[in-house]
Amino acid sequence: MKVQLDSISCTFDKIYIIESLPDGEKPTGSQLYVETIVRKTDQLNLPIKHQLITVSTKIEFFDILNSIAEEVEINCYHPIIHFEIHGDEIGFELKSGEEVKWEDLTEVLRKINLKTQNNTFLTLATCFGIYIYKTIKPNYPSPFWGTISPKGKINPSKALAGFQSFFEVLLETGDLNKSVDTLNDEYEESGTTFYFRNSLYSFDLAYRNYESKYFTEEAINWRIEDAFVKTKEEYLKNNITGISDAEIREQARFLIINPNIQAKMKSDMFLKFMNNGEFSN
Repeated sequence: MKVQLDSISCTFDKIYIIESLPDGEKPTGSQLYVETIVRKTDQLNLPIKHQLITVSTKIEFFDILNSIAEEVEINCYHPIIHFEIHGDEIGFELKSGEEVKWEDLTEVLRKINLKTQNNTFLTLATCFGIYIYKTIKPNYPSPFWGTISPKGKINPSKALAGFQSFFEVLLETGDLNKSVDTLNDEYEESGTTFYFRNSLYSFDLAYRNYESKYFTEEAINWRIEDAFVKTKEEYLKNNITGISDAEIREQARFLIINPNIQAKMKSDMFLKFMNNGEFSN
């Protein structure tokens, strides 16, 4: 089934619901799965597979994600992975009380997204889920095609109602704009919104962060000195003479700040980030 948002799209043919909630709490992931995913796919006779997975520990959690990576490769699945897990600015908190940091999550998600050629879609019923973006690097492949996640704390019951409406509309229409609007209309929690973000947004954000870190005057000077030391060592090793220290530094500065070289570097990063392919239209 194709998901369409303006001019960009992805395809999905399996939905994974991953739940890790403390004992005594409403099993919102299970409820979403039975009441909406199973019912709606059966009702519409959709050729979409689905699976509910409950985990307790960190080992179980990563074992499941690694098994999903294997499964999508063997069966050529294009998954939606929905998380029903508590979270904060640092990452997930599993049923066992163990923490999964966002950077550790994106590392294994990257494996899945590479195997799907940038066609892994995440939905997070997780407080502060949008903080997953803080771990994304522009010089690594994207860990997902897109996400839907909240910026702050959420009410689990209202989030459940919201995602039930979201999946109802998505499975009926494939219209992501309408699905996200329905999610937020149903949620109606003051101060919190669920946001859709895609790989294009992710790269732009990650590259801006990269520039702010590596293209300040202080950072450029450090990089020039680092390049100078490495080049000097290479010249000594290979008995290369006749080039002054000033010339080596000037060459390093040119390579670091030249706009054409920067543009080529950004383009190369983008292709790698998008798994060597952009969105299909």
